[in-house]
Amino acid sequence: MTARTRLLLPAVSAALALLCALAACSDGTGAEEKREPVEASVSLGKTEISDFSEFRVECAVKGKAAGDTVKLAFELPEGFSLRYAADDDPFDPELGGTLRGGDKVVLSDKLHLVLLDELDVIVSIIVVKPEKKPSSSAKGSSEKGSSGKGDSSGSGSSEEGGSSGEGGSSDSGSSVEESSGSGSSEALSSSEESSSSSEAVPEPQLPGWTAAAWGTTSNAMATEKDNRIIGSGDHYQGSANAQISADRIVLTTAASKKRTCGIGICGSWSSRNSTGLLFTGSVSAGDAQAMYNASGSASDFRGILSFSGIPFAGKPAAFEASYSYEHVNANGQRGLIVVLLLNGSTLVGSAAKEIGSAETQQNLQVPFVYGDGAWYDSSLLVPAGLQRGTGSEEVTSAVALFASSGTGAGDVGAGSSLTVSSFRLIYGGP
Repeated sequence: MTARTRLLLPAVSAALALLCALAACSDGTGAEEKREPVEASVSLGKTEISDFSEFRVECAVKGKAAGDTVKLAFELPEGFSLRYAADDDPFDPELGGTLRGGDKVVLSDKLHLVLLDELDVIVSIIVVKPEKKPSSSAKGSSEKGSSGKGDSSGSGSSEEGGSSGEGGSSDSGSSVEESSGSGSSEALSSSEESSSSSEAVPEPQLPGWTAAAWGTTSNAMATEKDNRIIGSGDHYQGSANAQISADRIVLTTAASKKRTCGIGICGSWSSRNSTGLLFTGSVSAGDAQAMYNASGSASDFRGILSFSGIPFAGKPAAFEASYSYEHVNANGQRGLIVVLLLNGSTLVGSAAKEIGSAETQQNLQVPFVYGDGAWYDSSLLVPAGLQRGTGSEEVTSAVALFASSGTGAGDVGAGSSLTVSSFRLIYGGP
C-alpha cells in the first residue's frame, strides 16, 4: 500500500491495529490471539467467502478457469471497500482500482483482492484461484488473416469488442454510466473464448469496461465546483469527455474552466484542457477545480492519475484496433493507444500507436516489442519510473491507456477526439 492510502490512519492506534492484522497478536504468554471475524461476504460466481477471521483468505472459483469472467457480489460494513491488489505482496500490496457490486473480473492464476476497513486498514487479502485448468481459445478467433499492418482482420466489427460495461471508474458518476447503456459488460475485448482443448496455452484479453480495472477523467470534468461566498470567489466548470456506448468509446480533449468573481462582478473564463482518458487505474481528482489545477502541465496532470496494473499473464504478438481521430491542434497534442506489459516495475514488452494527425476510420495491427527496445516515453501519459527488462521476464500485469491527447494537459487541442470501435490482443506470432 502506498503512502497515500495511509493518510487517514491515526498515528498510533491504527498502526498498532495494522500490526496486529498483519501478524497474529500475542497476549504476552506466547499464545496467539484469534482475530475477530468481519461480518462481510464476497461472492465470485459460484464461490462465496464470508469468514474473514484470517488475514489471508484463499478460495477457488468453482467451474472456472484462468481467463474466464466472474461477476462480483458483496455485502460489506459501512465504510469498508474491496479493491484489486496491483501486486502479490502477501502483507502490504499496492492497491488497484475499487470494485463495486455487479463488476465483472477476469480470473488469473492467482487474483488478489484486498478488503479495507473505514480507515483504509487492510482487513484481509483474498487470493482467488480458478478451479479448472485454462481451456484453449479457438484459433480462428485470434489468428490474423494477413500479417500486414492496416489489415482489417475483422477489427471493424463491434462483435470483437467495443460493447460497454457496467459501472465506470473510481471517480465515476452519471456522465459515463448514462452513456454506457445496459447491455453487455464485455467492453473493449472478449475475455471468454470458445474451447477446443484443455492443453492449449491461454490467450488472455484485457478485461471489459468495469470500475474494477478502468478509470476515466470524464466525471470529474463534468462536476462543477463553486467556491464563491456572497458572490466572491472562484467558479469551476467543465464537461464530460468520455462516452462509452454499445459499439464505441469516444474520448475528447475538453476544457476545464475557471472564473473569478468579486461581489457582483465576474471576470472572463480561463481554460485549461484535459484529455479524454480510458485507462487501467483511477483518478484522484473529483471535480472541475481539481482537474483545472492539475491541467496546467502534463506532469501535474499525470500526478492525479494512478496507473494500476491489472493481473495479466499473456505475451501477445500485437494489438488490433479500429479507430478514427479528429485532430484540432498539433501543438504537442496527439492521440495515444498503448499497452504496457509489466513484471512489477519492469517493462517486459509494449505496443503503442501515437496519432498525430486527423485520420478517418483505420483498421490496423500494432506489434508488441519485447526487451530493451520496448516502446516507452515517460513524457506521455504512461507510468513513470519503469525499468526496461530483457523481454524474457514473466508478465504479471498490464497497463493500458486510450487518450485523445497523449501528453495530457495544456491549453491547446480542445476538441481533439479519439473514437475506438474495437480493440483486441492478437496471439500466434507476427
